[in-house]
Amino acid sequence: MNGSLQREQASMLIECLNTLANSLGVASQQTSNCEVAKRPITQD
Repeated sequence: MNGSLQREQASMLIECLNTLANSLGVASQQTSNCEVAKRPITQD
C-alpha cells in the first residue's frame, strides 16, 4: 500500500514538473514575442 502511494505521488510530481516546464517554455516564447511587439511602443 505504501509503495503504491509513493508511485502515485511520483507520477503526480512528474506531471507537475512537465506542466511547469511547458509553461516555462511557453512563457519564454511569449516574452520574445512581447519584446518584438513592444518595440514600436518603446520608440515612441
